[in-house]
Formats: sequence, structure tokens, C-alpha cells
Amino acid sequence: MNDSKATKRATLGVLSFVVLSLLLAPVARVAIADEVEQGSNVRVNASENQAQISSHIKSSAVEKEFKAQMETSHGVRLKVEFDSETANMSRELELEATFAKVVEFTDSSGTLTTSSTVLQTVDLEQLTYSRVSANQVTVGGVQGYQLATQGVQGNFTFKVVASTFPSSININSTSLSPSALKIVLGINNYPYKQTDSLLALQVNTESDRSIDVSETESQHAVKSLDSTLGEQAVFSWNGPLTVDGKSASVKVSATSQSDEQKSLNIVYPHGNSIVHDPMLGVFLVGVPFYAQTNFIIGIAAVVIMVIAVSVVIVAKNGRK
Repeated sequence: MNDSKATKRATLGVLSFVVLSLLLAPVARVAIADEVEQGSNVRVNASENQAQISSHIKSSAVEKEFKAQMETSHGVRLKVEFDSETANMSRELELEATFAKVVEFTDSSGTLTTSSTVLQTVDLEQLTYSRVSANQVTVGGVQGYQLATQGVQGNFTFKVVASTFPSSININSTSLSPSALKIVLGINNYPYKQTDSLLALQVNTESDRSIDVSETESQHAVKSLDSTLGEQAVFSWNGPLTVDGKSASVKVSATSQSDEQKSLNIVYPHGNSIVHDPMLGVFLVGVPFYAQTNFIIGIAAVVIMVIAVSVVIVAKNGRK
């Protein structure tokens, strides 16, 4: 009888240890990624048509650096770079997204393809851009930095704002890691040819390694993976979209220029004011990059439920 009780207690202990380990593993990985040095280790460099923010991230014996850059020499280009260095290894992961053109078109499929009727194309490289600014911002008591520029051609404007913070922060129920840029795109007063047309924002993505396009139910993105680091560079268009103040959804078509280059056509409904919030950053593999907080909370809920059920089962067996 005593041996039976001891066995049940041991079984419960092992089960609890296993499920708690499953819970703590992703949390620990996120915590490691979110430990960022403050103060003098955040550097800002700015000139007329570009600006860069870099911050150091310390994790045990690993020295990491995250860099975010905006420049306007060929449209608007955003680039993130993540360097990881130990005594024995040095790794680098980068991804850039260039907002190149805005295309007005019609197509019954709602996407821009080779068979679509193109009405006109605005080359974003031809706009006149304001100086790229790099300013401090505070959200939820956390101080971060914001890169911004606006291009103008007549009444048409294309605005890009990219924000990053030196520690994790929740913005509109989304957990933004310190190795990511929250982007806000503003397209206003496009000179339409027709009233029933659509707009496609052409985004050219490029990495130092192969890029995959992922369009699962929860993650719509281009991703560049470093399996050694266990991290991936991501450009995601999953963020909220409003057209003339109303919520809307995007459709995306992708073409491959090479393994390291993918072009996206992000299609928006017809409207005079379009605001879209994509994301560009480096994230841990296996952690949803657009809902990290909810992911961890969800795991916690499942683990608690499993422990509770296990306790009931063991208790019932003990009464037999």
C-alpha cells in the first residue's frame, strides 16, 4: 500500500515537472531574447536620407546586436540585422523590405497577377522625401525610438513610421520584441484613374539566405531562417488595416526573383486613406511573431489544465 502511494506521488511529481518544463522553455527563450542593455548601448545615427538604430542584447556568454535602418534612396527601404557572437562562433541574420511601387489595377481575383489590367503605376523612388527622422518615443512607460519619413508627389503622400523598443512591449494586444520594428504605412490621396480599382503596394524583400513565403492561417509572412541560431528574420503583413477609417483585409501575391529575393504585391481596397501595420524583425523559431504574449498565456492555460486533470486522476486512483 505504501509502495503504491509512493509510486503515485512520484508519477505526479514527474508529470508536473514535464509539463512545467514545457511551459518554462518558451518563456525562458523569450526572456533571453528580451534582455536588452539600456542607456549608452542604444545608438542612433542619422543623415539626410537614412537613419539607423542599434542596441546590444546580452544573453549569458552570447553578445548580440540588433540594428534597424531606414533609407530613401530607392523608394523606402527598411532593414533589420541581428548579429550573434560567442567566443567560438559569429552569426548574422538580416532581412530588408523595400516599398517600391504603388500599382492601380483591376482584377476579379482581387490580386495583382500578370493577367491583371494595370491602370497606372507610381514609382515610390520618384517621390520627394522628407529627411529621415529618428526620435525618442514612449509607449506604456517604455522609451523607444521611431524612424519616419514621408514622400510627396502632388497631393499623393506615402508615409512610413517604424518603431522599436529596447524591451518587450504590448501595443494593441501585440507583444513587440526588442528585435522587431512595428511599421505604420500611410497611403493618402492616390490619384486614381477609376473608382472601382484596387491598389497594390509592391514590396521587394531580400535576405542573406533563402526566403520562404508562409501563408498559414495565423502567419502571413516572408521568413529567412537560421537553424543554427534557432531564429528567423520575418516580414509580416498580418497587422491591422484600415481604409477610410474602416477595418479591411489584404490579399497578397508573391513572385520569386531568386532564393534570397521575393517580391510581394500587397493589395488594398480602393480608398483615399489607407493605414496598414506590418512588422519586420528577428524572432525565435516556434514563437508566433505576431502574438507572443497570447502564445505564452495559452501554453500556461493548457499546462495548468493538464496538471489539474492529472491531480484528479491520481486522486481517484488513490481512493481505489
